Amino acid sequence: MHFMKITLLFIRYNALQLKRKWYALPLVLLLPIFIVGLLAYITITFVTPDEQNPIQVGLVDLDQSKETKLFIDMLDETSELGSFIHVHKMSETVAKQKMENDEVSSYILFPEKFTYNLYQGNPVTLSMIGNPNQPIQSQMVYTIMESVTTHIRASQANVLTLNQYAKKLPLDDQERNEFVFEQFKEFVFYTLGRKQLIQEEQLINQATTNPASYYSLGGWFIIFTTWLLLIYTGLHRDVTAKMEQRMMLYNVRQIQSIFAKLAVTLGFVCMPGLGLLFVLHILLGWDIQLVDAVRIMLVTILYSFCFLLAISIVEAFIRSHRMRLVVQISLTLAILLLSGSIVPTIYLPLLFQQMLPFTFSSEAFYWLQELLLHKRLYVDYIPLLLMTAIGFFVLSSITIGKERLHR
Repeated sequence: MHFMKITLLFIRYNALQLKRKWYALPLVLLLPIFIVGLLAYITITFVTPDEQNPIQVGLVDLDQSKETKLFIDMLDETSELGSFIHVHKMSETVAKQKMENDEVSSYILFPEKFTYNLYQGNPVTLSMIGNPNQPIQSQMVYTIMESVTTHIRASQANVLTLNQYAKKLPLDDQERNEFVFEQFKEFVFYTLGRKQLIQEEQLINQATTNPASYYSLGGWFIIFTTWLLLIYTGLHRDVTAKMEQRMMLYNVRQIQSIFAKLAVTLGFVCMPGLGLLFVLHILLGWDIQLVDAVRIMLVTILYSFCFLLAISIVEAFIRSHRMRLVVQISLTLAILLLSGSIVPTIYLPLLFQQMLPFTFSSEAFYWLQELLLHKRLYVDYIPLLLMTAIGFFVLSSITIGKERLHR
């Protein structure tokens, strides 16, 4: 009871402090919108491919079998990887030379014994050598070729099964090989069909298929996070060591003031934040039902708790105000970078991508995309709830530990 009474007292104090700064609040809310709008425009221009300047990709066949030639010819003649990517068959020497001259973003290598491994049941892979001077273009090509390789591996068992049954039929080796090759061609036509590949790529990369919605949502996510940081740090007040000792004598804890700032920040920022999201919903024509709005609100609140707990842990751990502010800003930038709101996560290094399932910002932004862009009908709240509980535990442990050390 005493804990809640003191916490409510801090909440009233912080709310009054926020009210006294009403003249600066419009600037605090509008400045991130202008900055993020400029950054979003630059990011869209940088990441989204230009149809007038498509990505050039080389195709190298080291196997020289009729199966790989079928692959190469189809890709070279039809360019079925989309309007932004053009492919051309060439030798490995020419591909290396063109890459050195930045004429191709990457080249795809059909290795030796590709067909042999395909029919023998061995794992088959398509090697892709990327241009270090064009990392984003290379990553886009890699993502598409991964989908092709996945189709090959998934259908390899079917080809092997047909081959095994064909051996039991009264067919000679030439007739059996022709039969299996015909089945292989049908598979190739399915795998490299334009609609199949393009639809799969749309599901993988919303940043290029629906950039307006994706980057609008990303911009809102950045603005909302920036508001949380600005309001929370704006409520900070330095407390001297002697004042902390006096407060401890009256059974007042540091965590009470932190919880009060967290509650005031969350209550204030959620109103304009959700209002801005509603404006985007109207402008972009997102189909949001009442139940979807509730899910979005819950995801937003859980993310806000996780973020505020993260910067609160920094506040409890670091005493110097300047150092604390630097760490909090750096942490915020890292959180936003890993979320995918600044740069889509498929463009991040593999080391960072392996960390994404353990970051609350990536989890929250993923579910916001699923709800708003993919019209998902459910949300898994458990990861965000677990991360929130871990944040509360870490914050409580740090503050209690510091108080015991000062006694």
